[in-house]
Amino acid sequence: MEKFLTVEGLGKVNQAPDCIQMEFHLLTTHEKYDKAVAHSREEYSRLEKAMTGAGLAPEELKTSNLQVETWYEQENDGRMYRQVFKGYRISSRLFVEIPLDLILLAKIIENITREGSSPEFSLVFALKNPELLLEEALKNAVLDAKKKAQILTETAGVSLGEILSMTSLPQEGIFPPSRVEMPMLQAKASLDMAMNPRDVETTARVNISFALT
Repeated sequence: MEKFLTVEGLGKVNQAPDCIQMEFHLLTTHEKYDKAVAHSREEYSRLEKAMTGAGLAPEELKTSNLQVETWYEQENDGRMYRQVFKGYRISSRLFVEIPLDLILLAKIIENITREGSSPEFSLVFALKNPELLLEEALKNAVLDAKKKAQILTETAGVSLGEILSMTSLPQEGIFPPSRVEMPMLQAKASLDMAMNPRDVETTARVNISFALT
């Protein structure tokens, strides 16, 4: 029977964020569908104008989600509650990624305020190429497994042979970096606060089986 040793390697990598991902939520309601659409387009145009005014290209503002639905409210006629049609609701989520530049961020929010728009928004300090961080974590996990195997075999007085199998275990993924969420009305005041985004962190695990000789 072939003798073998299986060890788990753990790799963890930290890196400072290099971009800011912003998501905006626009919500418009109106009893008439065409009016709801018109208001939604107007809000989008204001947001787009704020972006281009800060130096971004119009196509950098992406729509990540769009929902158009009927809007009802419950009303009591004195005897029972019933659903009453109130109109249409259009909800859109827009996404833009900018360099890690707090001056540019402040300019964008200042422009949005000036344009009279007031979407809710969130921003995440992230990495432009997170897959590179995961690759580095996997490399470190393999090195960690080899180191552990060498320590175990040297202590046990046996020799480490060739790799029989190697499996990447389910990834814990990239830990969410610093995230800020707030209504737009509070955004300008928040920019006056000190911000020191924490590093983005990812962890990878592998199982490696070595032959023993």
